Amino acid sequence: METTIDSNGLGGFQTRQDRILCIRSQINRSSEELDRINEKLGAKDTPLEEWLRLSDIRNNLTVSIHRKEEELSRLTDSRRLDQPKRANYNY
Repeated sequence: METTIDSNGLGGFQTRQDRILCIRSQINRSSEELDRINEKLGAKDTPLEEWLRLSDIRNNLTVSIHRKEEELSRLTDSRRLDQPKRANYNY
């Protein structure tokens, strides 16, 4: 059975399938939070300071979701297992 080290810092082990389910759950929670943030950002009565704070949160959530989706892709794509990420030299 293939295992990965749990990334929450507890040092536990999970099966790859458990890790996939965990990442999907994290993506769903982050996406729901992102939807709530976007609703608040769209409100006309949002003060500037609050809008800036929410904008920072939105950006952080977007990056976090993207990274989790990349990790999920690595775990679910059998062709890419154990292959290093390739650099893109096409600038």
